Formats: sequence, C-alpha cells, structure tokens
Amino acid sequence: MCFYTAWPVALILSVIGVADYLAGEYVTVAIEAIGALIFFLVPPLFKTERHFKLVQALFSLIVFAGFVVALTLRLDSLPGMIWLPLFPIMAYILLGSRVGHPMVIVMWLGFVLFAPFAEMGLHTSIMLGGAFALSTVIANKYEWALAMHHERLSHLAEKDPLTGISNRRAILAYLDSRIIGRQSLSVLMIDVDNFKRI
Repeated sequence: MCFYTAWPVALILSVIGVADYLAGEYVTVAIEAIGALIFFLVPPLFKTERHFKLVQALFSLIVFAGFVVALTLRLDSLPGMIWLPLFPIMAYILLGSRVGHPMVIVMWLGFVLFAPFAEMGLHTSIMLGGAFALSTVIANKYEWALAMHHERLSHLAEKDPLTGISNRRAILAYLDSRIIGRQSLSVLMIDVDNFKRI
C-alpha cells in the first residue's frame, strides 16, 4: 500500500504546500515540503525486502509529524480540522495494524491532552472529536477486514480444500524458513496408491 500511495501523497502535499505558501503559513509549508520530498524519494527503497523497516520508520515519522503539526499549528483553521481526522486512517492504511494501533493510541492521547478545546468552543470540539473517533473506527475496521481476507486467501493458497493438508507451496515455504534459520530438518515422503479411493 505504501508503494502505491507514496507518489500521489507527495503530489497532494506539494499542492497543499503551494496553497499554504500563498496563505503565508511558511512553517507548515516547510514541513509539507519535507514530507513531499520524503514521499517522493521513498519508492525506490521498496525494491528489496531489507529496506522495509527503514521505509516503515520513515512513514511512521511522517504520519506522526503530520499529526503533531495538524494538532499544534492548524486546529484554529478549517484545514487543520479537516486534516486531523485523516491521520488515524493514514496510520492504519500506510503502516498496518501492528504499528498503527500504538500510533493511534498516542494520537488519541495527544488529541485529548493538547487540543485547544477552550479556543475551539464546545460545538467545534465535539464535532472534531466525533470525526476523529469515526475515522479511527473506520480505519480499524478496514484493517481488521483486510487482515481477515488476507488470512482467508493465505489459507486457500496453502491448504488443500479437500483434506486441509498443506500443499506444495506451503511446504516449500516452511522448508525455506527452516533452511534459512539453519534449523535441523527431516523430511518423510509417502506415496499412497489409489489415494482417490481413500
């Protein structure tokens, strides 16, 4: 997901940066420009698996930095209120549930502790909190449904539908993991005649 969204996000951040530059919000422009540059340069790192942790760390940093910027600099304006509920969605979709869950919890703590509710007023605070909660629930449910579908597809790809026994693909993946981990290994192969009758 990160690979396909990196360049479109870089383009969106660039357009927003131009709008913020015209509005005179130079601190936000600098942060958006750095984010756009990182999103533009990240896709070549996806060519190998060993860069995955680096890419995940970069995306985590960008999403969290964007949240902090939206929380501290932009809540007094309409763009800040529009952007804030999008960060839980970005955390789950771009980073997955393992990184997304803790990040969204930290975002909620930051929102509750540091949002300027007194300046926003009761109505705006309730609307913004509700939008933030709704986006969190939607993103969480989406990530859960995606994980369930992935698990089902993995089961269909690796198990024989009639017997439930691992097929060749699953066995080869298991053998590869044992060989890479340099663990001891024994293999027993049985050829059963007239197996279809059984």
